[in-house]
Amino acid sequence: MPVRDTVSWNATIAGHASRGDNASALALLVRMVRAGFAPDQHTLGSALKAAAGAGRVVHGRQVHALALKTGLAHAVFSGSALVDMYAKCGSIGDSASAFEALRARNRVSWNAMIAGHARSGDRAAVFRVFDRMGREGVGPDEATFAGLLALLDDPAVYKLTTQVHAKVVKHGLASDATACNATIASYSECGLIDDSIKVFAEMDDGIRDRVTYNSVLAAYAYHCDGDRAIEVFVGMRKLGLEQDAYAYTSVISACAQREQLKQGRSLHGLVTKRGFENTTTVSNALVTMYAKSDMVNDAMMCFECMVSKDSYSWNAILTGLSQSGLSEDALRIFSQMRAARLEIDQYSLSTALRSCAPPIGPSNDAKASFDESCKDSPVAWNSIIFAYAQHGQGHAALELFARMRERGLRPNHVTFIAVITACSHIGLVDEGSRYLESMERDYGVPARMEHYACAVDLYGRAGRLEEAEALIKSMPFEALTRWMHGEVEMAMRVGQRMMEMDAGEHATYVLLGEVYARCGRWGERKAVRRAMRERGVAKVPGWSWLEAREGVHAFNAEDRSHPRMADVYRMVVELTAEARVPDCVDRDAEVYCLD
Repeated sequence: MPVRDTVSWNATIAGHASRGDNASALALLVRMVRAGFAPDQHTLGSALKAAAGAGRVVHGRQVHALALKTGLAHAVFSGSALVDMYAKCGSIGDSASAFEALRARNRVSWNAMIAGHARSGDRAAVFRVFDRMGREGVGPDEATFAGLLALLDDPAVYKLTTQVHAKVVKHGLASDATACNATIASYSECGLIDDSIKVFAEMDDGIRDRVTYNSVLAAYAYHCDGDRAIEVFVGMRKLGLEQDAYAYTSVISACAQREQLKQGRSLHGLVTKRGFENTTTVSNALVTMYAKSDMVNDAMMCFECMVSKDSYSWNAILTGLSQSGLSEDALRIFSQMRAARLEIDQYSLSTALRSCAPPIGPSNDAKASFDESCKDSPVAWNSIIFAYAQHGQGHAALELFARMRERGLRPNHVTFIAVITACSHIGLVDEGSRYLESMERDYGVPARMEHYACAVDLYGRAGRLEEAEALIKSMPFEALTRWMHGEVEMAMRVGQRMMEMDAGEHATYVLLGEVYARCGRWGERKAVRRAMRERGVAKVPGWSWLEAREGVHAFNAEDRSHPRMADVYRMVVELTAEARVPDCVDRDAEVYCLD
């Protein structure tokens, strides 16, 4: 341009800031000033947006100095941009100072202050500003409520969420997409999935956008409700809404249960067809889905095919291997992370440590580590409660749970798995049942398949099989439970029911076979084995570790990789020859006893 004015400079600076080219926007501001042009509020607003986008508070302070020099620091437009810049750069004190220095405040400046406190996680400050905003006569808009609802993400504040939702309706924003989307997300994270869906159902089709559907998908993913997530996902396709990586990540995450594996595989095919297989977040969801469904080989295949891996990718495969009992493979992956000088975060390290854990009760070192750890989140508490629960020290586990609640920490779904397990191991059936009933009622934590499995085990260990059977029939979903006890006919009936629920779960066949074996009903046991072969179900081999003078040795069934394999199997033959089969056992079934 042969002649430039302030408007042309502003347009160019704003263009660069809007496309995220923050360095160029700030460099243009310097050129503009050197060319003798005085910046106005719009110039400073764009420059401050660029500084905030770059996260460079030092550049923001330089623009602030320029605003003071030109007398625009306290004007409403540029002053609001200053509030927003400092808040986004994490300088909440400077943001508050800029806010108080404004000569006049509009809705934008109030929203910037609310969003700033929301980013810092200060709920009390956010609601103080919101209250003050109302007292000074400035009405909230959709952005105001989005900032408020973003903070309400815990079952402890679900009543506050309902109050904010009431204000959304009161201010005539019940049909606004932004406010409704934020409400859906907040209800979901507070554990109120039904309220989330009610908000979604009451929105007109013309109001719902892609963010709305993604919010609902995220809600179903959070609550592991794969069936309803699939319905919403299919509904998006029918409406012609473009499904992005976020939608695929959420719906795959919702299908991270074995009973949804078929749908998960179909989604994997769709991911490949749509070209999302190289999107890291989508691939991470696939790795997690396969790992949680005990399809570790598929999880590893997805992991190895990833073009770009982040810390979540490594942690997902580490966790999958560790939880499947493949501790040595998990430690191999951990070694690869170290060799590649990748970041080892708390999740990587904790998973590696779990993979090293010996099959013994909680040691003094474990207790000492807990005593020295930060106890401000449920994670450390869950670990130590689990440790005591799984090793028969149920009373100690329940005492720790009581201490956790005394400190004001809200238990999550993992906590209740540990607590019900503890009750199961020490025979506190009624107390364990009360914990199951109180989860959603008192803590906003919906019961999952794992909780019902623990509760069935709780009844089964106590011989209360009628209650166990009734609980299975009352489950809100088809869940797999692994237990057998006492009264054979009922145990066999429950076993058959579990095989119908999940025909691919090897543990059900093995346990049912054991029941038949205890009764001497070898024909039925052979039928179970035959059903396993016909359905392609393989028993996952167990692992054993032997610590000798020269180190630790690992074995599994039919393993022939040990360097002293010949000596090991020679001893097996000798021991087998000396073993005497009890008279009560059918000689034709001897092969079942030996394997």
